Amino acid sequence: MDNQGRDTDDIHIPHVGDPPPGYMVDIMDGEAVQTNPDDSTAAISDALNTKKGRPSWLIPFSGIASDLKRRIPYYPSDIYQGIHPQIIASTLYMFFTSIAPALSFGLYFEQRTNGIIGVTEVLFSTSLCGMIFSIISGQPLVIVGVTGPISIFAATVYDLSQKFNIPFLQWFCVISYFSAGMHMMLAIMNASTLVKYCSRFTTETFGVLIGVIYVVEAFQALAGYANFSVDVTIFCVFIIFGVFLVAYFLGGANQWVYLPRWLVKYIADLCVPISIAIFAGISHLPNLNTIPIPFLEVPSTFQPTADRDWVVRYDASMPVWAYFAAIIPALILTALLFFDHNVSSLLSQQKEFNLVKGPAFHWDLFVVGINLIICGIIGIPYTHGLIPQAPLHVLSLSSVKVVDGKQVVFVRENRISAFLQSLLIGVIVLVGQKILQIIPEAALAGLFLYMGVASFEGNQFADRIKLWFMNPKFYSTSPLSTLIKNVPITHIVVFTLVQLVCWGIVYGVTWSPIAIAFPVLILLLVPTRLILMPILFTPQQLHYLDNEVNDPQDEAIEQGNRRGIFMGGRVDKLHQVIVVIKFKVQNMLQSVMRKFRRGESVQE
Repeated sequence: MDNQGRDTDDIHIPHVGDPPPGYMVDIMDGEAVQTNPDDSTAAISDALNTKKGRPSWLIPFSGIASDLKRRIPYYPSDIYQGIHPQIIASTLYMFFTSIAPALSFGLYFEQRTNGIIGVTEVLFSTSLCGMIFSIISGQPLVIVGVTGPISIFAATVYDLSQKFNIPFLQWFCVISYFSAGMHMMLAIMNASTLVKYCSRFTTETFGVLIGVIYVVEAFQALAGYANFSVDVTIFCVFIIFGVFLVAYFLGGANQWVYLPRWLVKYIADLCVPISIAIFAGISHLPNLNTIPIPFLEVPSTFQPTADRDWVVRYDASMPVWAYFAAIIPALILTALLFFDHNVSSLLSQQKEFNLVKGPAFHWDLFVVGINLIICGIIGIPYTHGLIPQAPLHVLSLSSVKVVDGKQVVFVRENRISAFLQSLLIGVIVLVGQKILQIIPEAALAGLFLYMGVASFEGNQFADRIKLWFMNPKFYSTSPLSTLIKNVPITHIVVFTLVQLVCWGIVYGVTWSPIAIAFPVLILLLVPTRLILMPILFTPQQLHYLDNEVNDPQDEAIEQGNRRGIFMGGRVDKLHQVIVVIKFKVQNMLQSVMRKFRRGESVQE
C-alpha cells in the first residue's frame, strides 16, 4: 500500500515498457497514451496553439471540438471499466456523500422559499442532472448536484422577488435560461482557457472554504440539539460523533495489517454507508427507540413541494421588465457556476490522480448549460460540480500498483459509478422514501463532519497550517517534506498567512448580507495570486509553494529565478532583516548574561 493508505494489490497492470516522452501508460489497455502528467489542464493548453495565424482560442467551437475529439474514442472504455466490483463500493459511498447535503439543502430551500422549492426538487435535480452529466459529459468523474452557494443564491433571489412583487419560481427559471445561454456562449468562445490561471492557491483556498462550511454545518446541527431534552441531546451527540469516528476509522482500513486485502479495501470504500447503517440500527434498538430523536423528513410521494405542475408555466403576473432584470442575477450565477464547476473539475484531475483520458472543460461547461435549461423547464434547483464530492469520487476509484519498483496510481475512469449513484438517488425519490425516514438527522451531521475533515486531507493549504503545530524534528515525515527542503519555513508561513487572510475574507462574506457576491471574491483570488505573490516571492519559491510539479529543473523556472531579484523576493529581504535582528538580540543577551555571571554591572 502507498503512504496514503490506498491498496496496492488488487489491480493487474500489463508491462508495456517505458512509454516515450510525453506519454504515460494506459493501465487498462496496456498501451502508451499521449498526455501531460504534469498538467491537469493539458487540453486547455492545446487550445492556445496557433491556427491560421491567430490563437485557436479565438476560434469559436475550437475548444469543444478538441474536447470531443479527445474524449469520444474513450467512451467504450468508460463503460467497460465501470464493470467491476469496485464500482459498487464507489456508488454507495458517493450516494451517501451526495444525498446527505442534498437533504440538508432541500430543507433550507423549503424554509427560505416558503415551500415553493423543497427536498423533492433538490433530490430530483441531483438525480436527473447527475445522470445527464454522467452520460454526455467529457469528464464523468465529476459529480454534480445542488450546493450551498446555489442555496444562498436562491434565497437571495426569493427575497428580491418578494421585494419587487415578482413570481419567484418563474423568475428563478428565467434566470436559469439566461445563465444557460451565457454558459453555452462561454463554452463556444473557449472561456475555460482562463482556468489555466487557477493555481493551487485558488483551488485549495476554495476547497478549504467548502470543507469548513461542512464542519460548521455539523456543529450548528450539534448546537441545535441543545434545545431538546437531555436524553435527546446526549443521544444525538453520540450519533454525530459516532458516525464521524466510525467512518474515519473505517476509511483508514487500507492501513490495517490484518484481514485480507480485498476485504479491507471494501471496508474502506464503504466506510460511510457502514457507519450510517450502524447508528441508524442503534437508534432503533429496544429502549433506545423510545428516545424521541428527530429522523429525516422526506416527502412520501413524488410530487412538487408546492401545488403546481412539473412544467413551469408563465402568465401575466410576471412583469415584462422582470424578464430583462433577470440578466443581472444570471450574470452572478454564471460567474459562480463557471468558477465552481471548473474548480471541482480541476480538483478531480490533479496530477496525483494520474488520469489518462484527459479533461474536457469546454464541453463540460456546455453540458452545464444544457442542465440549466432542463432545470428551468421543470423548476428545480441548478446543479454543477460538487466539492468535495468530485475529488472524493476519484479517490474512491483509485488504487496503487507497484510497477518496475515504482508506485503507479490507477483510477478506474468510468461513467457507470456516477450514473448509478444519481440513479439510486432517483429511485429513493420515487419509491424509497421510507428507507431514508429511518435514518436519524444527527447521522447527517456526523456525515457532514466526516466530509469536511476528509476534504482537508491532501490539501496543501491545510497541510501548511498543520506545520504551525508540528515539532520541527518531524518535518521530514510531513507530506510537505520536499517543500520544506527547498523553501525556508518563514516563506511558507508568510504564503500561508496571505492565503488564510484571503480565505477569511471570503468566508466572512458568506455570512454577510452580501453573501450572493462571494463568487466575485473567489474570482479575485486569481489576480491576487498572479499580481501579489510574485512581489513577495521568487518564481522558484512559488514553483514549490503553488505548483503541482516538484521538479524545478526547467529553463523557464531557472530564468524566473534570475528575474526574481527584480520581480520578487520581498520575503527574502524580510527574512534577512529578521535574521540580522535575531543575531544582534542574541549577542546582546549573551553579553548581558556573561556580565551578570561575573558580577559586573549590566549598566556598563
